[in-house]
Amino acid sequence: MTEKNAGAAAPKGGRRARAAAGAGLGLSALLGASASADAAQLVGDVAASDNRLFIILGLFLPAIGWVLFNMAVSFSIEFSEFVEPS
Repeated sequence: MTEKNAGAAAPKGGRRARAAAGAGLGLSALLGASASADAAQLVGDVAASDNRLFIILGLFLPAIGWVLFNMAVSFSIEFSEFVEPS
């Protein structure tokens, strides 16, 4: 601010303009939050009705676990023979 404008009062419409701008920003924030809430609800609805991913994981995870278990047993035997050569 310059010294010339330091003592000057704010224009009459300044307070109203700021209030209108604040209300507009608040409204846009509410509309944006509403849109993201709707999107989250839609994703939740799809996830609740579509269980194919969990069915596939339920079928394949035990099989993969069994294979990894058998590989770990074989690795353990090989490692113990490697550490203690006869």
